[in-house]
Amino acid sequence: MQEIICDACGQLTPRYNIVHCKSEGGDYRPFCNRCLNAKAAHLVGLERFEDIQFQPVVLSDVRGERHEFHFRTHLFGTGVALDAFELRDGNPLVMDSK
Repeated sequence: MQEIICDACGQLTPRYNIVHCKSEGGDYRPFCNRCLNAKAAHLVGLERFEDIQFQPVVLSDVRGERHEFHFRTHLFGTGVALDAFELRDGNPLVMDSK
């Protein structure tokens, strides 16, 4: 699993939890999801916003195969979305909608 350093907090973060945001200088900087939410909260005046970190959940399917699900929050305006995804080989599993 590739990790990238967040430009705001300096933490090594899995690539799937990094967003590249355009800075005032015009370059793109990597931000972890937590720092991006903090910046968004500050911009809309939500100074007491708490970015809750959920622990992964492991479930077994009918064949006994284990599946590990991870969660992340996304602050957008005054709303919050919760994203759940399964990791396979260190990357989020992409589901085909067909």
